[in-house]
This record gives sequence, structure tokens and C-alpha cells, in this order.
Amino acid sequence: MPLSKRPCSFYLHALSNHVYAACYGCQVQINAQSRLITPGRFNCQIQLKHYLSLDPNYQAFLLQNNFLSCTEQRRYQHRMRQWYSQPQITILLPVYRVSLSHLWECLQSVAQQLYPNWELCVVEDGSGSSEVKAALTAFQNRYPEQVKLQLKENNQGITVTSQQALEMATGDFIALLDHDDRLAPEALFEVVQVLNQQAEVDWIYADNA
Repeated sequence: MPLSKRPCSFYLHALSNHVYAACYGCQVQINAQSRLITPGRFNCQIQLKHYLSLDPNYQAFLLQNNFLSCTEQRRYQHRMRQWYSQPQITILLPVYRVSLSHLWECLQSVAQQLYPNWELCVVEDGSGSSEVKAALTAFQNRYPEQVKLQLKENNQGITVTSQQALEMATGDFIALLDHDDRLAPEALFEVVQVLNQQAEVDWIYADNA
């Protein structure tokens, strides 16, 4: 049965531990990796995954609250065009020993931000992993104008690494991101929306961003 019904007539179903989706009016198709891809002009893409939780309703909550339909994305983009200020947000990302799957999800969550004016400053803290270094280098090559990367030979700890990432920053505001966390697609949008509503704000704390 439907777990979620959102604007643009999205229906999400859980069946045999897989998530299926159908979108009527948006021409959405789904590929083998459970990635929704909208062809053409809508630019609507989302990764659907299952998460373990002691709360049996948690997965349904995520689908209800974290899935942005094509209609919602266009609404967000329309709002951004009306903002008087669109500051650059620099995201600091210290990286050490992390699984490639978690790291890749983290990086992809930055690339898929609805708010486009971001900068990512990454410092790899001498993890000794050629796979991690290769993944970071590949991501920087995909976004050379927005990603700054420093690869280190020796581990110096997260405090030093975070400071080194900060020294590379050129944005108007700083955001912090762990190498095994993901940002919701609208995370930076919500931050900049607050900055447009309250110009005097210097610090913003976001829970479950």
C-alpha cells in the first residue's frame, strides 16, 4: 500500500525490502540502483534506501518527509530566484578512515543540494587509503570550480584537519559536515532562506539537516 503521497502524485511502495516509485505527470523512471531519474527538463533525482531503526515507523517517516517531488523542487527554485541575497556556503569536510560507500553518499549529498552556491573544502587526513584518495580526487575533478582538496601523508587529527579546511574557505558562511553523514537536498536552501529572512543572523544550528 502507499507509504507516501506527495505533490505531483508520487506513490512510494515498500515490497520485498525494495522501494518502488511511480510518478504521474512527471515522467519519472527508476533504474536498477533504486535511483529515480527524471528525463528532460525536470532535473528530479533522488536515492531511496532503507535504514535500520528501533522505531518501525522510521522508514515511513523518512519517505514522508525527505522525498522532494518534481513540483517541490521547482517551488524551491522559484523561491531562490526571489531572494535578495545568495551567499556562498563553504562546507568543511575532514576525511579520515571511512567506508567508500559512506563517503560517496556524503559527497553526493553535497552535489545534489538544491541551493547551488556552495563550496566544499576537503582535507584527507593521511588515512593511508588509496581508494579514499582516488574517490576524493575523482569528485574534485567532477566539480573543479567548487571543490578544494588537500591530501596529506600524515594523520594530524580532526582539529588540525578542520582548521586546514577552514583556511581554504572563501565563502560567506561556514558549514560543518562529517565524512559519514549526508545532507538533505534542501539543507543549504533552508539555511540561506533564514539568512534572507533575518539578515542579522551570524550562527544557525540545524538539527537533522
